[in-house]
Amino acid sequence: MIMQQNRVMRKAFTVLLSLAIILSFSILFSKNEARAFSQGTYLGSTETYYRNPVTGVIEDQGGEQSIAIGEGMVRSCVHPTALLEVDAEGNHYLTARLHMADSIEGINFMLSDGGEFYQADMTVTQEGNNIIDIRFPVTDENTIVRGTMYVVPMGRDVVYFFKVKGFVEGSGDFNAEIDTGGVTGESAEAASLTDSARSAAEKAESGMQKSVDAKNKKDQEKKDKDKDSKDKKDKNKKDKKDKSSKNNDKGSEKKSSGNSTTYIIGGIVIVAVVAGVGYAIFRKKRG
Repeated sequence: MIMQQNRVMRKAFTVLLSLAIILSFSILFSKNEARAFSQGTYLGSTETYYRNPVTGVIEDQGGEQSIAIGEGMVRSCVHPTALLEVDAEGNHYLTARLHMADSIEGINFMLSDGGEFYQADMTVTQEGNNIIDIRFPVTDENTIVRGTMYVVPMGRDVVYFFKVKGFVEGSGDFNAEIDTGGVTGESAEAASLTDSARSAAEKAESGMQKSVDAKNKKDQEKKDKDKDSKDKKDKNKKDKKDKSSKNNDKGSEKKSSGNSTTYIIGGIVIVAVVAGVGYAIFRKKRG
């Protein structure tokens, strides 16, 4: 009986040990897979989110009712591709590009490798033509970025997220400044990705500009409507004031006319009384 129990325990121990070894290799493999990129430069596709991709929570003050507008705006601002640079020590540096740079301020990135977000160490590597490129070190290429920016046409801060995936060798039109041990040749995949990104960026920027123009037009229409309403109210007040002034003038004229009539009648009465008295005195003297 005891020997049978010992055999069962040995088998259970062997199974647990095998599972532990398999789990260890799985974890090690996943770590190596995450760090699979060797020294060089790579282009990846950005994947944008209006919701936090981990929690599913919308952190932007626009809330649920602004999902369509928020997602469209984020997709318009964040360039379709990003640059990943890996140096000889295996350090990873990600460069993200934002469009509509003339319409945004207060750009900031925070990073998450699966836990809490922490502040990114940001460096501007390229700026001009209404774009801005920002480089920051990341733990690996799977880092989630939490971006915030003040959108001038909207008059408020916007919160969004993005991550980069599908990397291929190349650097596109980004400024690769990290020492990666030489220039990585631009692959056909990278060239195709760059062309697609450029086309998508042009469409997105055009869409963003249309959204901005539409908002400005709507704001102007509201201002014009408010102005017309104010002008009508002012006109009504003026008309009422003019009418009141006319009524006062008529009253004054009527009162003045009444006073004149009173004076005339009074004068006639006085003349009649004086004449009567004079006539009576005259008759008395003759009699």
